[in-house]
Amino acid sequence: TGIHTYHVSLYRGNSGKTNIRRTGLGLKMCSTVVPDACAELGRKYRVEIVKRAETLQVFVDGKLIHHYVDIGVYGPAPMKGRFGIRHFSAQALESQYEAFEVRALNAK
Repeated sequence: TGIHTYHVSLYRGNSGKTNIRRTGLGLKMCSTVVPDACAELGRKYRVEIVKRAETLQVFVDGKLIHHYVDIGVYGPAPMKGRFGIRHFSAQALESQYEAFEVRALNAK
């Protein structure tokens, strides 16, 4: 509560989908994609999350899987701050991250 940001749910167990949600006063579903682009266990994925102004994009292995434009239905779109990545599974799940990088993009 009180953290206004987005989070991306990648591997979601056997659900077969991936989501973008917006936090704040509750969790608001912004985008759902089927099939889950990160459904195969035991392999590496290249995930890129791009946020420019009100637009949020998620790429997995170079393929665009989410394109969400926040038009302010849940209040003004967050323009700075934190971003969350969530892995969800009913069974034990181990995740590893390599070459994690956060950088500012040049305004165009």
